[in-house]
Amino acid sequence: MFTRRHVGLALLAALVLVLLPQSGEAQLYQGRELVQAELLADTTAITPGKPFTVGVLLRMAPHWHTYWQYAGDAGLPTEIKWNLPPDWKVGSI
Repeated sequence: MFTRRHVGLALLAALVLVLLPQSGEAQLYQGRELVQAELLADTTAITPGKPFTVGVLLRMAPHWHTYWQYAGDAGLPTEIKWNLPPDWKVGSI
């Protein structure tokens, strides 16, 4: 029998499976994978109505970097395009 925890874990797993393939498209540069992304969460189960935090851990090839949202710096800031279920909300990065 499935419990709330099983449903929460299934939802979290589905979220990870939906999000990670999208980031994979941007990781190739001239046929090389320079950035690897890993999705992390502060919970092992999702509870309806209770906010939770996810983070993205980026592992970069030597001499490779990303940019942040800073007006005085060159380059473009990191952008995440979320594909979420209805009624889900995302804060800024």
